[in-house]
Amino acid sequence: FWTAYEDLVRKARGNKLTVDDFAHHDLLLAMDWDNLALAEQRCPSGHHRKLRRLTEFCRRHDSPVVPDPYYGGHEGFEHVLDLVEDACEGLLEHVRQRLKLQSQLSGEQA
Repeated sequence: FWTAYEDLVRKARGNKLTVDDFAHHDLLLAMDWDNLALAEQRCPSGHHRKLRRLTEFCRRHDSPVVPDPYYGGHEGFEHVLDLVEDACEGLLEHVRQRLKLQSQLSGEQA
């Protein structure tokens, strides 16, 4: 799915999204509406399907985006942590399903 572990770590530091990111990655996640809008502005034609909100992968929580935790005190941080953990679990399952499907398709072509 991703090109290399080092690339994931680099992205975790909050670097700006580049055109190369759209070409090299299968999935680009936004935490909120503002970041999604900025990503959509930079997105080359034909790559919009790669843009998703992290919370789309939530299984237990129903939130359109990850809110800014600074406005909710301690509870705000707890809520954001719950959302991100839930979304990451769902994302991991999504990746597993995609890899399984790719494996099955590769087996059929052999």
